[in-house]
Amino acid sequence: MLKLNMKNIILLLVVSPIIAFSQVDSLKFIQKINNQYGGLLSTTLIGYDNFGSAVAVIGDVDHDGIDDIAVGAMYDDDGPADNHGAVYILILNANGTVKSQKKISSTSGGGPPLINGHFYFGSSIAPLGDLNGDGNVDIAVGCYGGNNANTSGFHGAVYILFLKSDGTVLARQKISNNEGGGKGMLSLYDYFGSSVSCIGDLSGDGLPDLAVTASGDDSGGTNQGAVYILNLDYNGTAKQIQKIRETLGGFTMPIDSTENIGSTTGLGDLDGDGVIDIAIGSSLNDDGGTDRGALWICFMNPNGTIKSQQKISDTEGGFNGVLDDGDNFGATIVGLDDLNGDGVKDIAVTASGDDDGISGNGGAMWILFLNSNGTVKEYSKIAADDSLLINEVEYYDHFMSGLAYFGDRNNDGKADFLIGARNGYVPGYGYHTGEVYITHTEGEGNSTFFDKSNYSTSPFITNLKKYNAAVGEPLRNELDAGDQYGRSVCNIGDIDGDGVNDIAVGSPYDDDGGTNKGAVYIQFLNVDGTIKSFQKISNTVGGFTGTLDYSDYFGVSVTYLGNNKLAVGAPYDDDGGTDRGAVWILTLNSTGTVQSHQKISDTNGNFNGIIDNSDYFGYSLSSTDINKDGINDLIVGAMYDDDGGSNTGAVWVLFLDSTGNVQSHQKISKTAGRLNNFVTLNVADAFGCGVTALGDIDKDGNQDIAVGAVYDDFVANSAGAVYVLMLTDSGTVKSAKKITQGLNGFEGSLRASDFFGFSVDGGYDLDLDGVNDLLIGALGYDDALISNTGIIFVCFLNNDGTVREHKLISATSAIFTGLINGGAEIGKSISIVDYNFENHTANIVIGTRDDSKGGYTGGVFRLTINLYKDYGNDIVINTQSISHVVPFEVNFQNQNYEFTTPSKEYLTISNLSSTQTGRIIVEQSANYDRLEILFDVNAVQISNLRIVTDSLSGGDTLSLDSSLYQIVNGGHELILFQRDTTEHPTDSVSFGFVLEGGLGFSPNGVGGYEVLKVAGLENINSFDLTIKTLGDSTVFATTTKTNFWNGRYQGTGSLVPPGVYKYTAIVNGEVFEGQIILETLAEY
Repeated sequence: MLKLNMKNIILLLVVSPIIAFSQVDSLKFIQKINNQYGGLLSTTLIGYDNFGSAVAVIGDVDHDGIDDIAVGAMYDDDGPADNHGAVYILILNANGTVKSQKKISSTSGGGPPLINGHFYFGSSIAPLGDLNGDGNVDIAVGCYGGNNANTSGFHGAVYILFLKSDGTVLARQKISNNEGGGKGMLSLYDYFGSSVSCIGDLSGDGLPDLAVTASGDDSGGTNQGAVYILNLDYNGTAKQIQKIRETLGGFTMPIDSTENIGSTTGLGDLDGDGVIDIAIGSSLNDDGGTDRGALWICFMNPNGTIKSQQKISDTEGGFNGVLDDGDNFGATIVGLDDLNGDGVKDIAVTASGDDDGISGNGGAMWILFLNSNGTVKEYSKIAADDSLLINEVEYYDHFMSGLAYFGDRNNDGKADFLIGARNGYVPGYGYHTGEVYITHTEGEGNSTFFDKSNYSTSPFITNLKKYNAAVGEPLRNELDAGDQYGRSVCNIGDIDGDGVNDIAVGSPYDDDGGTNKGAVYIQFLNVDGTIKSFQKISNTVGGFTGTLDYSDYFGVSVTYLGNNKLAVGAPYDDDGGTDRGAVWILTLNSTGTVQSHQKISDTNGNFNGIIDNSDYFGYSLSSTDINKDGINDLIVGAMYDDDGGSNTGAVWVLFLDSTGNVQSHQKISKTAGRLNNFVTLNVADAFGCGVTALGDIDKDGNQDIAVGAVYDDFVANSAGAVYVLMLTDSGTVKSAKKITQGLNGFEGSLRASDFFGFSVDGGYDLDLDGVNDLLIGALGYDDALISNTGIIFVCFLNNDGTVREHKLISATSAIFTGLINGGAEIGKSISIVDYNFENHTANIVIGTRDDSKGGYTGGVFRLTINLYKDYGNDIVINTQSISHVVPFEVNFQNQNYEFTTPSKEYLTISNLSSTQTGRIIVEQSANYDRLEILFDVNAVQISNLRIVTDSLSGGDTLSLDSSLYQIVNGGHELILFQRDTTEHPTDSVSFGFVLEGGLGFSPNGVGGYEVLKVAGLENINSFDLTIKTLGDSTVFATTTKTNFWNGRYQGTGSLVPPGVYKYTAIVNGEVFEGQIILETLAEY
């Protein structure tokens, strides 16, 4: 089956990838953690804390290469009353003991300020990966006793906690009845948050989603319970919420009163439809007897509703394990990987009331090996009578009160788990103190895992420097309150010849010579980014002899033209009329002083374009050689130009001569430069607020640009937008793409007054995919609900100007701790200073509001972004046999790692990008008729991939070089069918579909599907391909090897609707069959 445009499911189990697990039937190692064992401080817990009420493996908190855990203690009494609850972040050693710990409660670690008792904060925990993009892991914590205003009331709540690398809370967001996206959805005693699980990216927006149970919900029947699917945003709020209960949200099976459905988990895509699925548990279900328990496998739709469901209980779903009354099967459910290698993911299910080996709720865990239809193929069980547990688990310990999946923690080929026993008795501390166990399992067979320890976590932002007027800083005596230093920044190359790039920083409200005349600082930097020296240029210093008037705001924008020429915007200059604007071109000496200058305005510089009052010509600047004459040209924003309506905005392309005078110009606006042929500007969009040269994005030999329209209202009032414009060498627009939330691949979340596009910078290929990328500032963005902190989106572009993916430079990044508050407005200006191809890092400067000497003194951050990915959870090899060997080698940050894994026919490679600089080598030692290679992410990002298969008879080799994979565009299954070379003794033969070029499908009929082409058929004598609907209606047929299918009906040429189609290919008489899934643009 060839799957088109599948989103890569976010797996947030935060564990090492699993390869052909063996059966799980016993434990071979346990590490107990409580007040007496495992490194936990002896003073940590007291009786009735219920430590272990919830557990989660949350990823590598402290970036030491070892996954860490979170443990709930829901009856902890921190605060002014009882049972507020707490969560412990435990940083682990490699042996599973505690290296360090942090407590998060109403009085510790940045937890929520809970006012009165019985919140039960920590009743459930879910890992979120890095939700806010700051390089640190985040978690969701259930608080089922919570209410609005941090008071208890048993409506329930969930807190999204953005963590620091020490395990404390950087910021938090509450989701409840009327907060964080909740809209009056809960009632008293709903217990929302009694279970919370990260289910992956159900909605396809690139962010993880949550399933939250409200076990006391009565809307379908007394205490039936309900599940809420929360589509999360970067800031921890819920963008959309879908409720599931009996007869609502697609759930069609009956639920009895008092079932209190109360557990959920994500399963990945169980049925292969491209949408992740979930499981819902009901530990009080009465199938077969009282409170024996049950669960439902729910096959999902992307909108959070259920497509279909399969029940598993004592009487349904193929499960024939023995359940007794009161076993509470389904109390907790955990999604696993494919443990038995059959291509279907499996699950672990607790039965918290199981009495095997001990009377009184000893607890047990069932491993269910699933079929793709959600029924049970086989199972195994681990209970309190296990040889390692028989002397550990005691009467009513509630062993299995919490369960989390650890993957293969010790690299022995077996699944490992984290287990809570919330009522565990600790001598000297009392009953219900609680404890947790890290367990390693035993079973038949053998597998080899990828050694995650080779991959250290790489925070996205490193090496932060700040330039401001703080005590001890070089600029302390230069800057004053209100200067707005940092309003503009740009890279000016190595002016002083010391081998380090230097920068120019605008300070447009500087009062040298008069109020708000403005200034620019030339800053010479050291290798580490600190200021070596600086030269100020203003009306009174730096050798500048041009005339600046009051409120010209010289320095609102800056750009480097090359050859020691710096352009500086003064958009409030009054040449020719009020606030028409001007640009100064300064030729600099190596000391940063001005050698000469040239002014361009309504009356200077040989410029004869029409500028009107209040156009603010010069509000933004960039430069590149558009007309290819060897002299960089100037791109000038005039954000309040009135072409097409008041303050719609415009951009001028000024073709310069060597002296800085204008030879000719081209205006781009709603009425000029052919822009209106491709996009529509609206009144007051302020198109031209930010501009940047991008280089040649579409590879047509011409330079392209990006332009911010900061007051664009497409998403919300002044949310903002950016236009990527493909230009001709005359400066007119050849094509354009608008980037804002929900358009052209951009999945960032924007709100009113975010001012997305206020600043832009580009021209560097940050991900090494052959296309330059784009940084976009949104200075009004409210990060973690802190007003106007600002944010920068690092957008990785496709060659048509659309966005493939993005990262964030965020105020909640741990490296900014203590440096950014509300109103910081990072993203006011951006510039890439340099890019290091060897270590794949970029140095960036960004302007920010800073009050170190009074209101809006201004400041600049210089930071390094690390563009390597953390491959710790990224590469999965999934096999169907353990009888053959596949060496695997990958290069990560200039170090080679390799391991050997069993393999026969099935290889999965996921989450690779252009930062993958090494090779993946597959060598098979036996002759197979078929090899499947599954790419579940955008394989087009792979820059250097070679797969060699040495398995054809006669010793011939099928070699697929990177050029083949460079044309694969999307998340697809690429199936290669190998044929025995006795039929073709000189060449191996492959058959498969390869995606080549083409446009994405859009529901309104604009564009077309990606083009399907047949590859590797050069030596095929006979070939027949037919594509049909599932109802057997022929859509396309060909016997021509070079033909292709473009997603349209043969004959009529009209687009076929999205859906599932089947193909039959007959190659030299051998029949191959499969499916093609066409999905809409919204599912990309």
